[in-house]
Amino acid sequence: MDYITVRIAVRPPEIESLCEKLMDLGVGGVQIEDKQDFESFLEHNKDYWDYVDANLITAFDGGSCVKVYVENNAEGRSMLERIKDTVGAERITTLISKQEDWANNWKKYFQPIELERIIIKPAWETLSDTHGKTVMSVDPGMSFGSGQHETTRMCLEFLEQYVCAGAKVLDLGCGSGILSVASLLLGAARAFGVDIDPAAARVARENAKENGVGSRFGSAAGNIVSDSKLQKKAAAEKYDIVAANIVADVIIALCPHVGEWMRPGAVFICSGIIDTRVEEAVDALLENDFQIKEKRRNGDWYAIVSERRKHG
Repeated sequence: MDYITVRIAVRPPEIESLCEKLMDLGVGGVQIEDKQDFESFLEHNKDYWDYVDANLITAFDGGSCVKVYVENNAEGRSMLERIKDTVGAERITTLISKQEDWANNWKKYFQPIELERIIIKPAWETLSDTHGKTVMSVDPGMSFGSGQHETTRMCLEFLEQYVCAGAKVLDLGCGSGILSVASLLLGAARAFGVDIDPAAARVARENAKENGVGSRFGSAAGNIVSDSKLQKKAAAEKYDIVAANIVADVIIALCPHVGEWMRPGAVFICSGIIDTRVEEAVDALLENDFQIKEKRRNGDWYAIVSERRKHG
């Protein structure tokens, strides 16, 4: 079944009354895109982003709109005409989409990633030649983390370098669990993932199970920067590798704590650092008794490996 996306231009003060009119027509649901709400989100959620894609910003430059979806059949087209009569055809733009496009179009951008020791592939694909490498299947679900982004790839490259047999890994901002699962497939004994999003913690467990390492993986939802229970749990365990593929502000906030969760000789792999913030991240590490082992750059992004300074 094809669907028609109906986009209605609207000024912010009119959104509520427009939605009421649509509901009166029998529209089952609406999607609101409001530039002011978008800008407010960016302003009040800076812990979760350092960089916003230009295409996303452009998408909101056209002001506010209300979207509804109708089936591309006689009944749906009749509903579209009623909407035009009610709100004015000059305010409406339409786009026809196939039902499968909604759920699956993004998948064409997720291609297998071949690293030195491991290949990461979409869960829905089968590889004909693995070149003798370990294969990891990932279904990101609604969570961040397919391995495509530069920051994730750099983390994976460092994990290939630093994970050794029997290691314990703490994955902060675990998303889909890609770093945890990769670590386990590379020989780590156990991995534990933490994410502020409960859905991410669940998806990470599912991906671990799918790759046969579910019994060696655990996850929890919460903000480890402010959650004392999570902090105590991490401190009680002590890890050989702590990985954080997040954003600079969160990495900086982690720096005073992360040393408490590391064994002697452990490394802290942090990524997701936009080039304009790398000096701040390095300064925060140095101020909290870390020394930089190596930095890597990919595009506009940096990843850093550090370890606690040795005293005595």
